Amino acid sequence: MLQAFEPGEVNPDYRLQKFLALCLLSAVCLLHIFSRKMGIFVNNLLAIYKVTLVTFIIMVGFTALAGGRGKGVTSEATYGIANWDNAMVTKTMSMLEYSNAILGVLWAYTGWENANYVLSEVRRPPGNESKVFKVAAFSAIGLTTVLYVLANVAYFTVLSDEELLAGGDMVAAKFFVKVFGNGWFIERGFKVMVALSIMGNFVSSTYGLVRVKQEIAKLRILPFSKFFARQSHYDTPSGALVLHWFIAAAFIVCSALGELVFQSRLTVTRYSPHTTRTILFTT
Repeated sequence: MLQAFEPGEVNPDYRLQKFLALCLLSAVCLLHIFSRKMGIFVNNLLAIYKVTLVTFIIMVGFTALAGGRGKGVTSEATYGIANWDNAMVTKTMSMLEYSNAILGVLWAYTGWENANYVLSEVRRPPGNESKVFKVAAFSAIGLTTVLYVLANVAYFTVLSDEELLAGGDMVAAKFFVKVFGNGWFIERGFKVMVALSIMGNFVSSTYGLVRVKQEIAKLRILPFSKFFARQSHYDTPSGALVLHWFIAAAFIVCSALGELVFQSRLTVTRYSPHTTRTILFTT
């Protein structure tokens, strides 16, 4: 988000990053405290937005595959079908590289398990309770698989291997710049769009994870369990949301600085529990 307003700044001021992360964290927690229905509505709205954005990326990629040429493509750059000329060339890889690749794929698909945390709140027809979850699970994972595979085809079609490796966390932004040129809206607007897509993950994860914290508090595992297990008059887990906010804020405020630490945190999030993953995603 900050890079959208300062395109030339690769690493924006860390204090501003932390301030923005705390603001977003507070806004999401307050949303889930004061309105359960609004939290679900925002979650569904961002989910529709994310699917629409990925679908648009796929359409652009297949247009490039069919011969369409982007405005940001230079004469010497590889683009379109030419990027697939050596796609199947075998390259010797270490087990570490294979492991990191598998881990990255698993991380890309994470999130489906959050539905298990809110099953008690899902409306289901009496006598056929399991059918709703089965249909939703298989259809959602199936749709996600198709979209993600086709999105990767689009990325590989538009961007070269070198551009993908150098893209960091803003591959989608570089994708749009190469297709539509380096205009004001392209350079800034699409980065905001990518940030909103990530925001959808944060909103949905918070909704599910605070209910896990609430159930742990009900088992009296946590100190001050009675407070953290409380349900507000808005029918929301207010105590668990307060706990979630304090833990997340502590990670944001106390997180170390530097690109090396940032990369290590990205790696840690792939191994650590869901709470830590969601917390670090905000930074």
